[in-house]
Amino acid sequence: MFQKRIRVQYQRNQFTFAIQKREVYDFICSFPGHWGTMQGLIVVID
Repeated sequence: MFQKRIRVQYQRNQFTFAIQKREVYDFICSFPGHWGTMQGLIVVID
């Protein structure tokens, strides 16, 4: 699981993490009200 707290509104953020080949990762934004549109899958195919 990967988590980062973001506290400054309108600030750009970048995340870096190690991934495995041919994996599927879920992602969500847990900020109140964002879950409906800020969620999905990251699919690593090669």
